[in-house]
Amino acid sequence: MEVDTVTSVPAEPVDASTPANLSIPGLCFVEVGRAHAAVYNVSFQVDDEAAAAAARWCKRGSTTDPTASYAVFHLLCLRTSDVQDVVQNSPFASAEAVAAAFRDLRTQWPPRGQLIVEMNSHSAARGTWLPKRLGPDDGPLDVTAHIVSGTNTIRFVQLGGHADRLFTLYVGRPDKRDETSLDGWENWANSVQTRS
Repeated sequence: MEVDTVTSVPAEPVDASTPANLSIPGLCFVEVGRAHAAVYNVSFQVDDEAAAAAARWCKRGSTTDPTASYAVFHLLCLRTSDVQDVVQNSPFASAEAVAAAFRDLRTQWPPRGQLIVEMNSHSAARGTWLPKRLGPDDGPLDVTAHIVSGTNTIRFVQLGGHADRLFTLYVGRPDKRDETSLDGWENWANSVQTRS
């Protein structure tokens, strides 16, 4: 199977040695699913400040420091028809407003067994989500713990056609949806996933 590689392109030329500062809220990339089974990579840049804010969020414990900045990264799978509605209804919206609108859309992964997601397989912050974790009602995928400063890569392994889906990585400040505490099993599973 052939692997496609897609690199997100910034709106303006940027020195390749220095990642661009992310707009928060914002979108790191937007990628339409393939019409057939495929394996493809999407690479994007995260600046030092945003990566540090994500790391602080992951290490915060039960309390947060009101003087610190935090960031969360959520992989969304949206129906292209829902995205088109947002764009058509707000053609002059700011990038931040579009990102917030995308976050508020319902994430709808393909049927279980149709998609595998890998992130940063080249680093200690790698993560893998198997089809068991990615079903139509599973909601956004929190990848905050797997973000690194510099180049990040997400690999999509589509086991069927998903041209009706759009994958996007939302970055924003944490809100009430992000403050739910993980139960013991999820904490353990996340720590094992990060180390393996």
